[in-house]
Amino acid sequence: MDAGGYRDRVKIELCTRTQTATGWEETWSDVQTRWARVIALDPAARARYAQIESEVTHKVVFHGAVTLAIADNRLVWLTRGAKVLELLEPPRDPDGLGRHTEVAVREARADGS
Repeated sequence: MDAGGYRDRVKIELCTRTQTATGWEETWSDVQTRWARVIALDPAARARYAQIESEVTHKVVFHGAVTLAIADNRLVWLTRGAKVLELLEPPRDPDGLGRHTEVAVREARADGS
């Protein structure tokens, strides 16, 4: 994968949860913005993920090693109008050399679910 292929700006955000009198409040703060490649899955790939009851819509590939936690991080795809992407699987290093980090995501729905 060539470095010129990382043409999308993706912001990594971290969630802070605070207990209030009415329940839990989530606050998202910026961690960093990185270059990445956001790949929309084709219908065949979506069907394979659907077999394992996953809602993956995109795959995000970052240049270099990136540490992300499913419960604590989300991505904002700045190149496509600040679309929020929720992590669905732990990030992985596809070649084991730390050259890139790959993570499966889904576009967050407008209703927040």
